[in-house]
Amino acid sequence: MKKYIFRRNTILLLLAGLFIGATGCRKENFNFSHLASIEAHPDYGLPFGTVRYGIGEILTQFDKEGFIEQTANGDLLYNYTITKDTVILGSNILKYKPANGTFGPFATNVTVPGSVAVSVNFEFPITLHDSNLIYSNIDIRSGMVDLTVHTSITTPCTIVFELPTVTRNGAVFSQTIHISSGNQATVRIDLTGCKIQATSDPNTIPCQGTATFDVNSAITNYSFNGIYTTSEIKLSHFDGTMTPRADNLTENYSFDLLSSLLSSPNYGASAITLYNPTVTLNINNTFHVSGQFQLQQLALASADNSLTSPLLSAPATITQPYSPTMQKHVLDNIVPQVPVRPEYNTIHLEGTSILNPNGLGTPVSIDESSVMNIKLEISIPFKLKVENAYFRDTLKLNFTDLTDNESVQTLKLINAVENLTLDIVLANTLPIGFRVQALLCDSTGLTIDSLFKGPQLLPACFNSNTPRKATFSSSMGNSKAHRLLKSKQLILRFQMDTEHQTAILNASQYLQATLRGRIKCNLGELNLTFLSTLY
Repeated sequence: MKKYIFRRNTILLLLAGLFIGATGCRKENFNFSHLASIEAHPDYGLPFGTVRYGIGEILTQFDKEGFIEQTANGDLLYNYTITKDTVILGSNILKYKPANGTFGPFATNVTVPGSVAVSVNFEFPITLHDSNLIYSNIDIRSGMVDLTVHTSITTPCTIVFELPTVTRNGAVFSQTIHISSGNQATVRIDLTGCKIQATSDPNTIPCQGTATFDVNSAITNYSFNGIYTTSEIKLSHFDGTMTPRADNLTENYSFDLLSSLLSSPNYGASAITLYNPTVTLNINNTFHVSGQFQLQQLALASADNSLTSPLLSAPATITQPYSPTMQKHVLDNIVPQVPVRPEYNTIHLEGTSILNPNGLGTPVSIDESSVMNIKLEISIPFKLKVENAYFRDTLKLNFTDLTDNESVQTLKLINAVENLTLDIVLANTLPIGFRVQALLCDSTGLTIDSLFKGPQLLPACFNSNTPRKATFSSSMGNSKAHRLLKSKQLILRFQMDTEHQTAILNASQYLQATLRGRIKCNLGELNLTFLSTLY
């Protein structure tokens, strides 16, 4: 019985059967469908495939939210933007709360002999209850004042209410109430669309007028009193002074940078440290008064905020005068390095926006559409240290055409394999070292066998012009080849480490993997005509 080492066409025919089932990749983090080349190699016979994992593609696989960007020179940045519109909105400020008060009694006992009417002049204030807003001029969006009048007699009367500081379409506002019978009546004053000017008495609307009673000879005293009730009065414009207005902001925003890369509980603890993040706070303030945003906390955090990695070394306060467009403020008090853990899936933000921090001494002008908006931009360059982080790629295998074919010739074909050698050739321009494992697994991911005795080391490359290369080989006899035929998946697992150095990632960097093989067969009585027709 003679032994041969088959090459070229004979090898191609035989291994076509062994590898015809390797029909693609179950995409977990990367994709073997990105084959750069397929060629027959004269020294190995088996066509081999080469897949290149560009670092931009690797990171994009973990960037579920699409925040990774590439600069003009290929450097990679993770840019995360938090936009909070209407942190303070004018219409939420420009309102007076409902209020009520009393007026009167107003009375007279003077009658002119022979006259048919008697008049009572009156004046009282309607007070707007909000000590935070002291107006000099206001425009009313909506609001009502109800006046309920009680008279001391049942004789008919007419009461004219005039608001001298309130105008509508340039005319002083007035309204009349008639009491023809009984001694009580209510009138509603609609202030919508009115303008009001201030008096020396803050936040009061003077109300004055005349009550005219029909004379009754049996009556010696003519009087009335009443109550007023204001609804919520909303303003469309305000000139005046105001106390500082503070609004607190506490929110969590979804954050998924590299969480799937770090989430490898079966492989041990992972750690990534990011360096030199920048945080920019953009504010626009269309209030005609100074605004301020105090950023108390900014941190990577777990969902329940029990674990945090602060981005701020100390709270930051930014003062922003009137600015109809966003003004950019780069924060100085940012920590130089940020540890990232698998549990971090949110960005936790706590802050306070303050309008008119100087208080009542500063004149302000506010429209209902005035706003203060913030936009927080977090930019994290991929300058990092990596320890014990993992990714893996899975090649699906399917040898059922061989294993389910029980013909004598097929069995001879399988048994003819005396030795099979698989090589994985790696080239690395990344500043990250890899420990590589190649596992043969069943359909559930359970390991059937390993191609290597232990993880194989591929060093980091800190000079991308000279890739670091390594070739890992696995030689298997007939029994191990049979285990290969039972496999449903070939899993390449990469453990990553920057070897205690700080790495800067660039889109031009890559990890390249080539799979190739050699086969040694015992020809025996194997019919080559059958072999060629079988495939």
